[in-house]
Amino acid sequence: MPNSFEKQITGIFPSKEGNMCFLADGFNFTIMDNQVEPLRLIEIDPQDSFLRGKTRDGYDIGMYAGKEKAHIYGNCRYETGAYVVSLKQKDGDISYYSGIEFVGGTLNKLYKPFLFRIQGVEPEERKTISFSITRDDGTIQFEIGYSVILGRTKKELRNEETVYCRLSFSCAQNLESFFKHFNAVKELIAFMTFRQNVGFDDIFLLSPPEEINGFQFVNHLATVHIQYENDFTEKDSFTCIGFEDIESSLPAFLMLLYNNEERKPLYSSGYIPKDDSDVFRMSNSKIREICSAIECELSHVQVCDDEVDSNLQELIDSVKKIIKEHRESEKKLPDKAYDTINGSLGNWSIPASERIIALYQMHWQDVVRLRPIHFPMTDSAIEDFIKYRNDITHGKYRVLDEKIARTGFALMGLIYCCVLTRIGVDSQTIHKISNIPELLKS
Repeated sequence: MPNSFEKQITGIFPSKEGNMCFLADGFNFTIMDNQVEPLRLIEIDPQDSFLRGKTRDGYDIGMYAGKEKAHIYGNCRYETGAYVVSLKQKDGDISYYSGIEFVGGTLNKLYKPFLFRIQGVEPEERKTISFSITRDDGTIQFEIGYSVILGRTKKELRNEETVYCRLSFSCAQNLESFFKHFNAVKELIAFMTFRQNVGFDDIFLLSPPEEINGFQFVNHLATVHIQYENDFTEKDSFTCIGFEDIESSLPAFLMLLYNNEERKPLYSSGYIPKDDSDVFRMSNSKIREICSAIECELSHVQVCDDEVDSNLQELIDSVKKIIKEHRESEKKLPDKAYDTINGSLGNWSIPASERIIALYQMHWQDVVRLRPIHFPMTDSAIEDFIKYRNDITHGKYRVLDEKIARTGFALMGLIYCCVLTRIGVDSQTIHKISNIPELLKS
């Protein structure tokens, strides 16, 4: 499994009562009190959600523990999802970092260093992809390219090309911020592969670059180890969206992912298959995720014509006027009743099925190429799908049949077309992406 240690690590975590020893076996950390008797309760405060300590050979280490204090009563066992180890004994403080470098893994499927134009002609080297995004907490410079690893295996000395995605920050970042960046990049490549089981061979935290003889060199500060739930997808690179396919839209997509919030989602990815076998499955939970993703896309696009929206708004305004007059009359109800009524007006809209039908009609040609459905995709099929989702959401028992499943698969293609359009991918490029073999096909 990528990003895992092949050896056990020992060291100490400091506490107010003295140093606590630990033994790390992979992602399992056992922390032990050095005092045998009497037993005592030791608390260790995390720093930026990590328990911080030193390995026996003098390297900084951080174990992800969340916000709560670690409680040690004799000993305590933690199974963490991530830990960080410095690469330097001196100047190896991992409290802050200035960049992240994601290396290999699924990235190798999404960017090829050479373009083979014509058979028999020397390959043309592809340029590095560079862009930046600016957020409230500073600017992030992205660089996607490839590097050569020398003699990676012990059995044979060979060169290996690997793709990297390097982030450089205008402001220093603490350890807790790492997951924000990790999740954004992971969500991006999950969309590009149509798989959630994606990841990296190596992840490095970076210090400011070193300058030697006028040249700047990447300065690796620490390595981050992530516990992935599954092996990475085995999809072929030719069945994925490449970075070069959406290069000009990468800043917009990453801004969307960075600004995504759980309760106010700008993007929903729960419908993407968990792994290679899940791509063939349709379930009630996936149907809910498909609908959530489509509703998210509907909130960012106008699908009904201006006259329909204007007529609906006129109706809402007239009802508000009636409510206001009633509230000022002798028949006035309790204030909370009006709050409830006005709140319900905020949910008045054109039925979801009609808006999804209109959305599908905007993209149907590309959807059919992304997801061949082999049956007429009618308005009634979408209406039945939405009714099925509503029924199972409200606890009704429904049997999932082939028609509902095929409609769900087609709507996954619709989500892709909507997301690509929203991040600024032009229609010609969407048409090209829709012809990528096996991108969304089951």
